Amino acid sequence: MKILCCFFIQTFLLGSLYAQENPANDSVQKITAKPAHVFTKLQRESEFPGGQTAWVQFLSVHLVYPAKAIRKKVEGTVLIGFIVEMDGSLSEIKVISGPELLQDAALKVIKESPHWVPSIQNGIEVKSYKKQPIIFHL
Repeated sequence: MKILCCFFIQTFLLGSLYAQENPANDSVQKITAKPAHVFTKLQRESEFPGGQTAWVQFLSVHLVYPAKAIRKKVEGTVLIGFIVEMDGSLSEIKVISGPELLQDAALKVIKESPHWVPSIQNGIEVKSYKKQPIIFHL
């Protein structure tokens, strides 16, 4: 019984110590600190610099349709997932789905892309997860 009472007293004392922290300092840290986790719902989504028009222009110059896929008349959409870091760089680039003969070309064009415009959450730039379809059409 004494052990149980001591446990509850310690828990109460620790709880009251944490409750006395300055909430004003916490709110400042939450606003100014850059979150370490990856966001999926955002105030502003990450995007290719220049928007959709610039993305289409980039693809028209850099996307190479694989010769083997042309010979076999393979068309389709490759879905690539990646993280747009706070500085706009891309990481964890992976194929989610799409025809196997087209996947390497889609990966290559994403890896060659310049830094993207990062997402914004609560007024600060944050890491975010992005899914980008790459359409191959003969």
